[in-house]
Amino acid sequence: MAKLIQADSVLIEAHETFPRQTIRNRFEIMTSQGRFMLSVPLSGRRNHSKTHEILVDPGIQWRTKLWRSITTAYGSAPYFEHYEEQFRSMLFNKEQRLLEYNTSALRSILAMLKTKKELAFTEEYHSSHEGYSDFREQTGADHYPKYIQVFEDRFSFSENLSVIDLVFNSGPSSLNYLMQL
Repeated sequence: MAKLIQADSVLIEAHETFPRQTIRNRFEIMTSQGRFMLSVPLSGRRNHSKTHEILVDPGIQWRTKLWRSITTAYGSAPYFEHYEEQFRSMLFNKEQRLLEYNTSALRSILAMLKTKKELAFTEEYHSSHEGYSDFREQTGADHYPKYIQVFEDRFSFSENLSVIDLVFNSGPSSLNYLMQL
């Protein structure tokens, strides 16, 4: 998220072969038990499917389970009530394709951070794009400054969690935090 915030322009690869077990449909939060991975279930996936073809499972049950996990983990976070409805709406969004679902979520998060970015999408696959840095395989920064987290009384600072953790814990100062990474 920090790289996206700091970038002059953003180009999202829409035509790569969908890589399994990546952050494209997964994110980590901090719970009372420690780090916890949440996943957006996919449907209709085949070998060699392109990223723009991947479908989100249309069910409501997984959304309810994920939302329950998020509210249990962050219900006592300082800014939970302020951002709760925006995150809930983002999670229960009815986009059918993962790319659109993620793009909608990304735009919602950018709005919460009170910043704008033009998001562009590739028209065809290229292993690299001239003039752009490639962050498809990069999952985080080398070092993260500490911010207050909900379960810091039980766990030391946990780096590289979902932006959900930062926003619920740091609220309006989240953008400044991301800009300094």
